[in-house]
Amino acid sequence: MNRREFAAVLGGAAAGSALGPLVQAASGDPAQVSAQAQALYRRALVLDCNSSPPMGEGQTDLDRVRDSGINVIKLSLGGINSDFTHTVADIGQIQQLIEVHPDYYTQVRIAADLERAKQQGKLGIILSFESVDMLQGQLSSLELFRDLGVRVMQLSYNRRSQFAAGVMEPAAGGLTPLGREAVREMNRLGVAVDLSHATPRLPRMLSPCRASRC
Repeated sequence: MNRREFAAVLGGAAAGSALGPLVQAASGDPAQVSAQAQALYRRALVLDCNSSPPMGEGQTDLDRVRDSGINVIKLSLGGINSDFTHTVADIGQIQQLIEVHPDYYTQVRIAADLERAKQQGKLGIILSFESVDMLQGQLSSLELFRDLGVRVMQLSYNRRSQFAAGVMEPAAGGLTPLGREAVREMNRLGVAVDLSHATPRLPRMLSPCRASRC
């Protein structure tokens, strides 16, 4: 879903009848959603792990964000094969969006920020990476990006990276020695390892991992 499509779905989730229009927008089914289901949606902490906010600064877009009932999104930055400079610029763009519209957006850095976003009626944004090209093979970059607010990272995207093999490299194994070091460092820093796009072997390699060893 691109940003424009995200904004359109948000627009369908107007306050007062949030869940019904949202379901209709997604499925085209005009069936009404029960009041009980709508109440559950309003009570729940709604987390969308694969979306992005509308980047326009018009009031219509901001109202859609506020009225959607979505509390937090996980936003992938940098893109595939993106370098260090472009990824830092992407992070800066999101931070500027939050700075310009602090009543509508907030950055999620710790677990308590999830509930805070809901309570304050803001859209919380978790920064994440789907590829690791921006790390340039440097473990020190993990801490740098963590300090910029990135809390979720994949160690490969489909193909092979310096850290791990992706799902389109079934014979390439799981974590590399550098990848094992990266997981230890991510555990220490509090950065979640995203296993989507990984080979089946990689989750098995991670299962005994702890903050002190893997």
